[in-house]
Amino acid sequence: MNIEIMRTFVRARALAELENTTEALAQQHDTFSCNTLAQLKQVFDALRELMTPPERPKRPIGFVTPEDKGKT
Repeated sequence: MNIEIMRTFVRARALAELENTTEALAQQHDTFSCNTLAQLKQVFDALRELMTPPERPKRPIGFVTPEDKGKT
């Protein structure tokens, strides 16, 4: 489990570095259009959303009787 956590932090750091690099590039070049910058922001937002794991449904804690199983 710890390895997965570290891998996630490395991916997040790499994404942040890539985002900072593109922002610096945009500031250096006047020809970098505002439209391109907006598109890159959408890509970074989508990547960040894909990096977050989906939320799993929680299982109830405790003993479940056969009658209770029929109710769910």
